[in-house]
Amino acid sequence: MDINQLLDALGSMFPLSTGFSITLPPLMHPQSGSHKQELLIPPNRATLAWSILEGIVIAVEPDQNGIEQVIRIYLPGSIFTDFRSFLNDKRSTIRLMVIGNTNLMFISREDFKNHMEPFPETHKLVEHILFLEQELEAVRTRLMALTERERIKEFARIYPMNKIPNVSAASFLQMSEANYCREKARYNSTNRDY
Repeated sequence: MDINQLLDALGSMFPLSTGFSITLPPLMHPQSGSHKQELLIPPNRATLAWSILEGIVIAVEPDQNGIEQVIRIYLPGSIFTDFRSFLNDKRSTIRLMVIGNTNLMFISREDFKNHMEPFPETHKLVEHILFLEQELEAVRTRLMALTERERIKEFARIYPMNKIPNVSAASFLQMSEANYCREKARYNSTNRDY
């Protein structure tokens, strides 16, 4: 995905004005990420929002006991940040980390506020992107209702399971790493087209 594909993706969410389509491209900057690179570390504020061109990024947040849990897995085409922090200038509680190598584009909070926020469609796009975040959480919640074997099968259908570290996938699925590895091996032994 390049800037034109990003504009097409945004335009599929909500019609974009010519001004929006002309203003956004020079504000988006390329960024390469390497495995385990942290894009956002709490309690810093989210000053960037990203779009994934290729690769995977995970979002990690402490649970009520302070144990870090993977709460999101972002794939190419995703637009992500800690939106509460980015939009409201609050301290972040989410750690964003690259899995493997990635190519990203980002916009700074300052450029977003100064140049993009005045466009009426920006508010509709933000609402839609926040809705997509809620859908990701709903998918994860539905996964938790399944047996561990069913979780693996559904997880493999949605995500590139064999490109995500076992510890991260197990955390996302709220499984022990040992159980995740066992079920993943079982799944991979019977599903060669993964």
